[in-house]
Amino acid sequence: MPLRLLLCALLFLLFPGPSLGAQLPPDLEAERGRLAGMLSVRPGVLELPGGRLLQDRQPIARALELAAPGALILVGAGRYPRLGIGFSGNAWWNARTSGGTESAPIRVVGETGVRLVCDEPGDTLAVNQQVENGWIQFESIEFEAGERAGIIFYQGPADKPHRGFHFYDCTIDGLWEHATDSGPHSSKWGVLGHNLADFVFAGRRGRAVVQRIRHEHGFYLQNPLGDLTLERIDAKELGRTFVQITARENSGPPGRGAILIRDCNVSDVGLAAGDGFKGGSAFTFAGRLAENTIRVERCTYRAGFELGLRRLTSPGQPYGTGALVAWDGGEKLANGALTLSGNRFEFAAGCGDRPVVSIGACSQVTLEGGNQFLSGSEYPCLVFDPLTPTGELKNLPNGPVRIAAGNHFQGRIERRGLPLDPATLAGG
Repeated sequence: MPLRLLLCALLFLLFPGPSLGAQLPPDLEAERGRLAGMLSVRPGVLELPGGRLLQDRQPIARALELAAPGALILVGAGRYPRLGIGFSGNAWWNARTSGGTESAPIRVVGETGVRLVCDEPGDTLAVNQQVENGWIQFESIEFEAGERAGIIFYQGPADKPHRGFHFYDCTIDGLWEHATDSGPHSSKWGVLGHNLADFVFAGRRGRAVVQRIRHEHGFYLQNPLGDLTLERIDAKELGRTFVQITARENSGPPGRGAILIRDCNVSDVGLAAGDGFKGGSAFTFAGRLAENTIRVERCTYRAGFELGLRRLTSPGQPYGTGALVAWDGGEKLANGALTLSGNRFEFAAGCGDRPVVSIGACSQVTLEGGNQFLSGSEYPCLVFDPLTPTGELKNLPNGPVRIAAGNHFQGRIERRGLPLDPATLAGG
């Protein structure tokens, strides 16, 4: 063997590179799903109890395969490649794990400076249920959104929901600068989720962040099969909405569970050039959610106050869209009860091409005190049961509507195209 090749072989044996395989070494297969306590990873390396080092291209995936319910996976600072959970194949990036339990989730906790990236077309974190899994908790992780999604939960059968995925103090960054229409790659979604149950994305010690998504939504959550919570999130510069929740007939069963969106601060959405900079209202509930309750509490939305973004509109059109819309998704299928409490939705002068808040197709609507809806244009600040240009209802009609005292409105209020005095709805 030539000396150069011999030296290379010796170096490989002494300092092997990251494994391209996706399977645990045979001697560790017996430990799959059984290692409790703490596992530590750093880029390219998994440290096992006892100090053994296992080199792997995606060490978080291998740690998830070994971790028992209740285990802690401590992730050291650095960049990590894409991660998959629950796919049946042997891809190097995939973890075939059952996960944790409700009382003992597996926790994946990042030190300062942990970032998952997707350097090829696809998603940064992808979850499937080909291998059933759930109750996995990510904390203090930055997800750099790939060409498709920062986080995606694949569509699957309704009897296999994605259950118990929680994200605390995490960031999703699409890296797209809308003001200059530039970025390292073209992100599509922050989170795209099908069939979620007991899903949480929240700030706990600090604030969670979703920002700079080029094409579509911060959260696009379809056919929820249990409770959804978005809390203490800062979001800005998104191609479409901050959150759109729907349960279309062609994508799965009707939604069910409690939807809570609380203490989220959002600004400047609907910026995708492909949508003519009119990519929907910040908070959107789009039908077939009759078995869901929806509560939006202490959230803010501001649009038009960043002068560098104001040019992002079509000629002759005001900048910006709307803050919140509830409608039947075009399928004439209702939503459940909607409650708004203590929110402030505000448009700069001259901004907004539709009502600030437009509500239809809800079984019951309650505006508790403390809401402030401030229109910056000729459009109303609040509309119930909006009409088409020909005077027909756009959606199924709402059920009972109640507006409590202590709300503030800047702009017109309408119901079925007619002016409405909110005092007439106080108490019922």
